[in-house]
Amino acid sequence: MTRRSPPHPSAWTALAPLAALAALAALALLATACDRPDRAPAPPPPADPWVLESRAADPRWAVGRDAFRTCASCHLADGGGRPDGAIPRLAGQHAAILDKRLRALRDGTRDVPAMWPFARALSDDEVRAVADYIASLPRPTRVPIGTGSADDATVLAGSTLATTRCAACHGPRGEGNPALGAPRLCGQHFGYLVRRLTEMSEPGRADVDPRMRAIAVTLTAEDRVAAGTFLSRLDCDADEVSP
Repeated sequence: MTRRSPPHPSAWTALAPLAALAALAALALLATACDRPDRAPAPPPPADPWVLESRAADPRWAVGRDAFRTCASCHLADGGGRPDGAIPRLAGQHAAILDKRLRALRDGTRDVPAMWPFARALSDDEVRAVADYIASLPRPTRVPIGTGSADDATVLAGSTLATTRCAACHGPRGEGNPALGAPRLCGQHFGYLVRRLTEMSEPGRADVDPRMRAIAVTLTAEDRVAAGTFLSRLDCDADEVSP
């Protein structure tokens, strides 16, 4: 086997000045970049999403805030859910409705298996506290009112359906009625509304209120889209339907 000789020391001696020059050039570029007057300052750290200053000192509210941390992994810190409807908006929902739903999830009578482990980890006090906390959250600014573009005919059809089929329980503005167990629908995600109306029309769902099933089975696919379009455009804090 042929053995190679190591480079002659004179080769390293010749390269040393070049390496030194390269290092000095890199340092000069770095110093120039750091000293640029137009260099943008580092952004400040984000505000704590768990703190609403007006309630931060309330011990019960703090219990709910801490319990909601687990929920936020899906529903997000502002309770806004996902616009595609996979995860509903919870922020601003009535506390009594949230309390009832969480207890149904905890005992397994509401058919959302993915939620069962989270609900079952809550004590009675935590259920009440987290329901109050979620109800206190304002409508997230990142959650748009309505979805995409809808023609006037679809919005009008949805308005008629909401008035004739939904308002008796959910209110004329979709504001909900805790005494009737009717959740707030105004400003809920379009995709979630359509999905739930579809699920409630399925005979195999055991967790559907019979009053809702009686209405849902009468709706066509077009009706569900129209109702979801209109209700998702209702701003709970305004007097008009969002365009």
